[in-house]
Amino acid sequence: NEPFPRLEYIRRPKKGKGKELFGPYPPGSNISMIMRVLTKSFGLRDCSLTEFKSRKTPCLLHQMKQCSAPCVGFVTAGEYEKDLSAATGFFQGPIKAKRTIQKLQEKMLGYADSEEYEMAGIIRDNVQLLEEFLSKS
Repeated sequence: NEPFPRLEYIRRPKKGKGKELFGPYPPGSNISMIMRVLTKSFGLRDCSLTEFKSRKTPCLLHQMKQCSAPCVGFVTAGEYEKDLSAATGFFQGPIKAKRTIQKLQEKMLGYADSEEYEMAGIIRDNVQLLEEFLSKS
């Protein structure tokens, strides 16, 4: 229901139009960590709606390449939607989850090709966490 939606962990979801819900997940699954990994890997916004609307300059997460800064128009709605659908695809079954991991691996190779090895290493570690989560569930 927001212009640039975000992933959010909710224990008791409220019914409403425009919300996509995934779950339930077992208590030991560490789903909040997985959501944090997906949010940062795909550059999704992590801020509240009021903070998003009031922001004039990109946040620190954008400087660390963990947010695409949609709040200040650094990414189009179409590009953001692609990243969001790739991230939510992880929760839509094993086939789409593997596609999400493949997209992250492509992103990792892009970073390696442009000699941004630190970012490639972060994505590599995130891919390992996601694959571990998939193998346990």
